[in-house]
Amino acid sequence: MTVLEELKTTQDSLLEKARAASELAAKKAEENAFESEFENSILDALSLTRTMYQQSIIEARHADTLEEIAEIWKETQATYEGMFSLWSGMNAILGQPQDKLFVYWGELIKELEAASREHYEFHG
Repeated sequence: MTVLEELKTTQDSLLEKARAASELAAKKAEENAFESEFENSILDALSLTRTMYQQSIIEARHADTLEEIAEIWKETQATYEGMFSLWSGMNAILGQPQDKLFVYWGELIKELEAASREHYEFHG
């Protein structure tokens, strides 16, 4: 093999490695974008999870009958049950991630579901 042939082989190899590195960099950028979007999504979900509970409190305070109050808490509790089922499915798909926000969201859903159930049982 001549020096020029060796140089050409090295150049080809270098270009191949550079392309592979470029593809990995693009993949990493996509992962970072996904992680950022995922985190923003969880923050939005956390906010709305709390907001729904506060709205239920306000609606219950303005209800005219115990039946209305019980229905508000029954609906709220059922919504949180559905949310936790959705969260559990996501948790299974993601392989039980260690993302603290995601884990906290699951804990918050369970906590508010239990509180809503207690309100429903008390007023029901």
